[in-house]
Amino acid sequence: MSNSYITITPLSLFTGNLKAPSALRNNFYQPVKLNLVDYATYNQSGSGGWQVVDRPKMVAATQWYDRSPFQLQFDAIIDQNNSNMSGINASTSIVSEQLKSTYSSIGSDGTLSYDSNTYFNVSTTIDSLNSANTFSIEDSCIALESWMDKVDGTLTPPVLQIDGPIPGTQRLWVLYSLEFDDAVRDPLSGLRIQQTCKITLYEYQPPYANQTQFYNYSPTSQWTQTTQSNLQQYSIYTVKQGDTLISIANQFYGSATYVNNIATLNNITDTANLPVGTKLSLPVSS
Repeated sequence: MSNSYITITPLSLFTGNLKAPSALRNNFYQPVKLNLVDYATYNQSGSGGWQVVDRPKMVAATQWYDRSPFQLQFDAIIDQNNSNMSGINASTSIVSEQLKSTYSSIGSDGTLSYDSNTYFNVSTTIDSLNSANTFSIEDSCIALESWMDKVDGTLTPPVLQIDGPIPGTQRLWVLYSLEFDDAVRDPLSGLRIQQTCKITLYEYQPPYANQTQFYNYSPTSQWTQTTQSNLQQYSIYTVKQGDTLISIANQFYGSATYVNNIATLNNITDTANLPVGTKLSLPVSS
């Protein structure tokens, strides 16, 4: 197994909820460290890019349409060396060594002995911690699974950042698919101590957003704002006896040049016939 460790970090900045809870009980979204197996596949997925457009009696044109999002695929291994619980394991091991020196004494014959009652009770607690945590990688596996569900309080799963000896670290990603393969389990607890997985990430591109909208853009909010804005750009006028498009244009805009604008907006084909009571949408003059 290589030491090509990569780290995937959920970005709360892009979830809209700085305290977004994950499936890990009451913990927040945390980075997950994995051991890369072999190499990663990094390419563009789907359609897009340059397209050939046929033109009669001319050489076909090459037209730029769009760019497909990048796709990142790789196999990885999660084990006790990169589990989120590894920090607990190290600390309990240190405490265990300190216990040996704290509760021990040198007898008259020069041998090392322990205060059996005190040391046994405390060390048993430490051993229990080690037994429960040293080998379990369930927390990291659950974290990966939770990133395929929408963040509490939002409508989408989290956006991810990846670090390590792998392409695409300059981009932002979303977890497209996750496949767990072979696993090694602790024979007593049944918990996983090593898990292989296949991960597919897609480049994150917010819909209909520009750089100023990137962090907090909402298509629904934008649609509502645009609709309200459009409604405010028009007023409704009810045609009265003697009105013509020219008189209405002169009344609202001071110029008959707006006749065609009013007719086009209201789908009027016969400008000479304007029935009384007709409701016209009139553009607000800028």
